[in-house]
Amino acid sequence: MSIHGRTDPATSAERCGRHWSPASLPILLALLLVSWTFCLPSSEELKDPGKRGRQALAQAIEAMGGPKYLAVKTEYVKGRDFFFKEGRRSGLVPFQSWTDYQDPVRFRHQIFKGKRQTLTVYNLGLDKAWIQEGFASIEEMARDRLEHFKTSVKQDLHYLLRTRLNEEDLSFFYYGPRNISGSGEIEAVEVIDRTNLSVTIYLNIKTHLPVHIETVSTDQMGFRHELRTEFFNWHEKEGVLTPLSFHSFENGEKSRETFFVEITYNNQLPPEYFLEPQLTPDQAKKAAKKKKKKKRQGKN
Repeated sequence: MSIHGRTDPATSAERCGRHWSPASLPILLALLLVSWTFCLPSSEELKDPGKRGRQALAQAIEAMGGPKYLAVKTEYVKGRDFFFKEGRRSGLVPFQSWTDYQDPVRFRHQIFKGKRQTLTVYNLGLDKAWIQEGFASIEEMARDRLEHFKTSVKQDLHYLLRTRLNEEDLSFFYYGPRNISGSGEIEAVEVIDRTNLSVTIYLNIKTHLPVHIETVSTDQMGFRHELRTEFFNWHEKEGVLTPLSFHSFENGEKSRETFFVEITYNNQLPPEYFLEPQLTPDQAKKAAKKKKKKKRQGKN
């Protein structure tokens, strides 16, 4: 599904090997008129598409719980990620995550447990992040990864709806069902900030719930990646309508499926959750020994 995904009738006809005769010209003109009329925005959209976009997002917020949705400050999730490679599942990764949405955002994410764990901690208040591999090492996150995380926060659906809508210099562009190819049951709002960072949110016109979002990211090599996240399996959790399943796509290819098995809101999260992880004295000794051993092996 894409915005302005329309096909030129003449081009379509040439691809199918047909040619229009003069006798068929009135029919062609009629078809073009119908197509043009169908694609025209409504009078409401023409008056103020930015205002219509804000209205659509306000309806989405209300559909997801209104005041209760907006009141979410922290979130705990336990779930499973299935990653894809060349269209096939390549692995199952259990995870837990803790998020504090209050500015500056803080985030803690752990996959597996014990010696197999990888723990990442982002604290935008300190402008730092760390990664812990098992019980062997703790390192400060590379700067480019931290900057990439900051961008992903700005493009996060919930952070956008709860925190950014009143931000200065945001532009809103509304696309009605006439502008979007597909079933005719989808509308979209594109939000662009002063740095030209954009998020496009697709909404069901009946339920007003998000169907999927589309963003663009740029990696450290300068390559653009078109990202799409689809939302499924909505359930009410603590008064907040919440999707429990997600499909992620990168440049049109499925990259991941995520399933939440547990989610809770507004927990009291310990401040140390978002500080640099610490090894116990025994773990630190073992880590130091492993580090020395690696150095000796490197010299040999």
